[in-house]
Amino acid sequence: MFEEIIRKRLTECRVKAGYSQQKLANLTGLDDSLIAKIEVGLRKPDVNTIGLLAEFYDVSINWLFGLK
Repeated sequence: MFEEIIRKRLTECRVKAGYSQQKLANLTGLDDSLIAKIEVGLRKPDVNTIGLLAEFYDVSINWLFGLK
């Protein structure tokens, strides 16, 4: 359940910000293939990646998990 919410919200943040996966990779230092795999559900983001992206997008980790 949480994996689907996280991947949808991370994709939503990236699209809303107007970034391609490559641009996001360049800005965050993450690998673009990792971003792609997370967004399609082939890989779960680790806690460091979740924290980095929450901070980058200025959203709470609770929001990324779909929590209030």
